[in-house]
Amino acid sequence: MSLPDMDGADVIRLILSERPYMKILAVTGMMVGAVQTFALQAGATAVLGKPIGPNALRAVVFHLIDPTDCWLSKRATGN
Repeated sequence: MSLPDMDGADVIRLILSERPYMKILAVTGMMVGAVQTFALQAGATAVLGKPIGPNALRAVVFHLIDPTDCWLSKRATGN
């Protein structure tokens, strides 16, 4: 959530202003409750703290991916 040029929450809001249907996985090294809440309030779909084990990453990504989801269908059609 801490980036050199822009706050991570601002990045999330910017992405969602262009693509409101997009799911966002925020990854942060500052995994305290306030940072996680901040990311979720900005619109992140999920938040993971570093370091991330492969099983935890795989579980979250599989949970976020749904072949019937509108994000995937809109992306496939270029909308």
